Amino acid sequence: MKNQVSKLSVFTSPAGELEVLRAYDRVLQHWSVPYTEQVVPTSFGQTHVIVSGPPEAPPIVFLHPLLATSTIWGPNVEELSRDFRTYAVDIVGEPNRSVPSRPMTKSSDITQWFSEVLDGLGLAEAHLVGASFGGFLSAGLAMEMPERIRRLVLIDPAATFHAIVPFYIHLFIPKFLSLLFPRLPSTRQHIRRGMNWLRNGLPPDPLWEDLFFATMVHGGMTNHIFPRVYPRRRLATISMPTLLLIGAKERLYRPSTVFRRASKWVPDIQTQIIPNAYHFAALSQPGIVNSHLQEFLADAGSAGPLGPHSPVQGKKQPQRSAESQKAHHWAKTIRQATETAKAVPLFITAPLFRHWHLRWGATDQEVTGPMPGDELVPVSHFTATRAITIDADPEMVWPWLMQVGFKRAGFYAYDLLDSLGEPSAETILPQWQDPHIGDVAAPMTSEATPSTSFTVASLHRPDSIVWSKPDSTWAWHLTKLPTGGTRLVTRLKQRYRPGPSLILTVPLLEFGDFPMMRKMLLGIKARAEATASASASASTQGRAP
Repeated sequence: MKNQVSKLSVFTSPAGELEVLRAYDRVLQHWSVPYTEQVVPTSFGQTHVIVSGPPEAPPIVFLHPLLATSTIWGPNVEELSRDFRTYAVDIVGEPNRSVPSRPMTKSSDITQWFSEVLDGLGLAEAHLVGASFGGFLSAGLAMEMPERIRRLVLIDPAATFHAIVPFYIHLFIPKFLSLLFPRLPSTRQHIRRGMNWLRNGLPPDPLWEDLFFATMVHGGMTNHIFPRVYPRRRLATISMPTLLLIGAKERLYRPSTVFRRASKWVPDIQTQIIPNAYHFAALSQPGIVNSHLQEFLADAGSAGPLGPHSPVQGKKQPQRSAESQKAHHWAKTIRQATETAKAVPLFITAPLFRHWHLRWGATDQEVTGPMPGDELVPVSHFTATRAITIDADPEMVWPWLMQVGFKRAGFYAYDLLDSLGEPSAETILPQWQDPHIGDVAAPMTSEATPSTSFTVASLHRPDSIVWSKPDSTWAWHLTKLPTGGTRLVTRLKQRYRPGPSLILTVPLLEFGDFPMMRKMLLGIKARAEATASASASASTQGRAP
């Protein structure tokens, strides 16, 4: 099957993509049972599925570990496809044969994607088997759409019941370094050491190990879903029979601790240790795992009908009375803290997706094309070009940019972080609408200094503005679209110059810039479109007889 080209790349380079897909095909050539490859269109891209087994047999859907690809299930499909129809899914947004079109950023996106995959495969319901990150996703799906999952199998699930700090130390940090310093030979050595650590002294599957190494070196992710420990009350809602399998040589957590928690938190669960198996237990001991799966799924019966699904409708917030201001203050703080906490995975894993987020929303032409102010920082170690389409004219977008800054309108992002909890403005502030060359722009602190704030370097209303400070520029360009609306493109350039401030600058940009900029662009879009909508409504009412 030819791989389709996507504007949303999950590879660090074309050469890296070629290496990964060649390794993928080499593993697939050793798939020991007949199979077909099916591509399911979804709202998040084309999802590639490897299908084996009798069409009339009970269906099993497999979700693979992070960066592992669906080929990891080959040794399991070999035996299970005799009695089941197996569907090994390449999770969209990872370096595999699926082709993403937009990222999955929240749990409801995963639910929508998986539901569309089942629909595309013609499955009313199925048994669901997930390993590692796929296990974490499977547990979430079991809570969100129990009517479509007959039985659930979790194999060494990432987080879910227990934090996985060792993963970040031994695998995430080497992957992060490889993205920051791709030409540094030692980064590949660190990745290889992390993989060896994960296997805990057990021998590798040579063919698949080469593929996993290639995805670790050359792959990334477009999704923003990261493994976490689910609340107990949520796990208690898993209603279908569940089987939890963990390798005896698991290194991310103690199997006994996870078994104890799972037995307390999940109503109908069985637990089994897999001897002489590491984190990828289904790969390291396929015979034992297959035996447990066959026994667990044998008496499950057949699939049932597909039921309707209703979207959740939003609710309008009630007006607050003057007496409730104090309560509102605390509610606002809690809400901001919750929103910030939910974004923590975006911050800590941003370097993992650096090649993608540096061009979030932007086209190839926007990324490679010139922007006002480029010449001010000719040497840039961090260049991020992002873009968004706004259903409002440039004249309605422009004012929201003019008032950006601390103690001004805020940054329309995570207010607890960038404005000390002061909510970003929802209205236009006239006092900030007439900047001039040299004026302070987008101040980061109340005391504006050259190191904490930009100044206006270029200004062409309402088409472009450039903010600059030593070794850095932040440019904005607005283009009126022929069909109406605005294309808003922003470019941030930063030179990493040796000095005391570098210790702070690098983490702020590498970890913090993308989540804040993404939220800011979405915030500008929401505000400008609301202004345009209100203006159109007022104009219509004004013309009414």
